[in-house]
Amino acid sequence: MRLELSYLYRRIDAGEIESSEGSRRAYVLKTIADIIATAELEQRLSEIEDRQQTLVRQQNVLPLKH
Repeated sequence: MRLELSYLYRRIDAGEIESSEGSRRAYVLKTIADIIATAELEQRLSEIEDRQQTLVRQQNVLPLKH
């Protein structure tokens, strides 16, 4: 994403594409980046929750309430 945004900026700066078109494309790239970041965080959280449940089962203790 970072490389795509940099490339987009250079094209706008060089006058190869209009600023408004560049803004639209940048918005799409930002949206994709946000979706990827959210998915990665959800995956990490799921892994942490799985590890916590495993530890709870191994130690025979009550799980933390959410």
